Amino acid sequence: MAITLLAAKDPKWFTLQRSKLDENGDEVKDENGNTEWEDILDENGNPKKLINIQCQWSHLGDESQPFLNFIANPEDPEEHGRALYAAIINGDYGTIGEE
Repeated sequence: MAITLLAAKDPKWFTLQRSKLDENGDEVKDENGNTEWEDILDENGNPKKLINIQCQWSHLGDESQPFLNFIANPEDPEEHGRALYAAIINGDYGTIGEE
């Protein structure tokens, strides 16, 4: 099945995170019982960032469909995901907003 991007808007950076683990591998909770989160770091020690963008896709309907969140990732296993990430970085969908 061919997947075609119909429209995209509002790209925003976000930092990948995971639940913080203690030395026993258990999730760390704060004083209110909420999970504590930590950034996932790349090989250089920098936080890994992806892009959240609102999209409409051909396999989900026509231009009347609601926009849905899509996480653009340069390492996406699907070509359409990698191509969208490259287009966003290129500025094809405007300035990438902050988190």
